[in-house]
Amino acid sequence: MKESSARKNRSAPASTPAPSDTPLSHRILDDTALPDVRRRLRTLSADTPARWGGLDCGGMVRHLRATVELSLGEMQAPRVVPTWIGRPVGWLSLYVFTRWPRGRKSSKPAVPVLFPGRSTTFDEDRERLLAALERFVEHAAAKPLAHANHPLMGTTTRRRWARVHALHVAHHLRQFGA
Repeated sequence: MKESSARKNRSAPASTPAPSDTPLSHRILDDTALPDVRRRLRTLSADTPARWGGLDCGGMVRHLRATVELSLGEMQAPRVVPTWIGRPVGWLSLYVFTRWPRGRKSSKPAVPVLFPGRSTTFDEDRERLLAALERFVEHAAAKPLAHANHPLMGTTTRRRWARVHALHVAHHLRQFGA
């Protein structure tokens, strides 16, 4: 009996961190995560080097904005795999394998619409991303069960998109050391 209770005490966390102290990759993108995302994005500049991958910093910012706009239904993207493959793979990437692989370079992205070309300055692109993130957080809080299509997982609720965005933004911020 003593051994069993000792094991319980070792595995129990000393304290539960406040949401703002929890890494973004362990949360969802909501109003508690947005200030940290905003702060980290503002540390980046157009010439911030990538630690891996083929995107430059401006390309990463435009890619994240396109993904957020997709989740809001402001743009559309084609499905890349059938639902019977995409849903389980998506679930695993959101809840099991949450540290996404690095360094995947591709001459042709699977969903080109999510990799828009340069349109404005880096600062303007970053502000457009921040505005899209704020719109998403507002919409997700108001209608968490509203749906938008995901190229891999198909029809996806805003609540699940909030998890996608938390992991996706965390992945790319790590890519640029922010």
